[in-house]
Amino acid sequence: MVGNFKVVEKKNHNAVHCLTWSRERGEQWIKKYGDSGIFVDKTLNKNSFEVIESK
Repeated sequence: MVGNFKVVEKKNHNAVHCLTWSRERGEQWIKKYGDSGIFVDKTLNKNSFEVIESK
């Protein structure tokens, strides 16, 4: 089921960047896009994100 986990900014859990079905998929997203520089906030990198379970 999509949406069981989400990739969020560590400093702001309201900043959701990805909804996914597994923690592993969220970690893959962070590895792929975390250092890509595609974000408006150029200070974000793969260490800025974490995967949390949706409530």
